[in-house]
Amino acid sequence: MPYRDLQKLEIKLRECIQSQLETESKNWWKERVPKDVQEKAELRKNKNEKQWPWHTRKNLPFIFYVDFTDYVKIITRRDNWRQVFKGIFKDREAISVKLRELEPIRNAIAHFRGLSYRELNKLKLLSEEIISCILT
Repeated sequence: MPYRDLQKLEIKLRECIQSQLETESKNWWKERVPKDVQEKAELRKNKNEKQWPWHTRKNLPFIFYVDFTDYVKIITRRDNWRQVFKGIFKDREAISVKLRELEPIRNAIAHFRGLSYRELNKLKLLSEEIISCILT
């Protein structure tokens, strides 16, 4: 179940970021995403697609190559926060802390390391809180 909870959260975060920033700019990736996040995502995508020539290219958008620290940077960027995400998440520090707390849990799941009972509960609780903000 933790994998599904994480998957649901990441899908909702990506959809939210992309759909909300697209309403601000058609070129949202270049105009509304911090440069360091763009560069890191572009490197990850290129590395992922070129590393194993026998894998089929998926040609996913760059937003699929960002991590939890990147989500924080995108959401809390001054113009993005003021114009878009403040209305969704209400408290800048709270969403930042929640995503930072989830990052090591996300990494443990992605690398098949077990989670403690406390981490499982934290994943469930924080994911539900973030998703409820997105859906309302």
